[in-house]
Amino acid sequence: MIANTTFTKFSRQIKQARDSEMSPLQTLKNDKAILITKPDKGRAVVILNKCEYKQKIMNNLSHHTKFKRITPEVSNHLLYLEDKDKNTTPYTIKSSINENTYNFLTTSGPRPGLFYGLPKVHRPNIPLRSIISSVGTFNYNTAKFLIPSISPLTTNQYIENSTTFVYSITSLKLQ
Repeated sequence: MIANTTFTKFSRQIKQARDSEMSPLQTLKNDKAILITKPDKGRAVVILNKCEYKQKIMNNLSHHTKFKRITPEVSNHLLYLEDKDKNTTPYTIKSSINENTYNFLTTSGPRPGLFYGLPKVHRPNIPLRSIISSVGTFNYNTAKFLIPSISPLTTNQYIENSTTFVYSITSLKLQ
């Protein structure tokens, strides 16, 4: 009985302490004028003005050498890419994989990649590092399936990074 009473008493005190600590955090979370994110490097919390963040994102997207605007409607373009992927990848290997793998590789209803930026807090003016998340895109499952097979082929002393790898592959002249 004494243990139960003591536990109940301390539980209330802990809950009150948590509520008083959480109140400022809830206020920040509900503020629509700010964005709370993590930095590009390290473990921290970064609070940004949402208008400034959007402006920096638009500046990153305006680099025509890095990004290209899709001219047709995005949904039509995604359907085209999905159809192209379905007509090439899984059907050609259907006889050599099991049904679960085949179902994993065939996608339906893909979405575009998600673009966002992580602040580089160690740099002046806090620029954003551009990130494109491909989770849920039309070829995500195919890439996830192929990584274990391709990875051993890409680790050697001659390949420095993916750009070098692509250049070396495209510059090969086959006999």
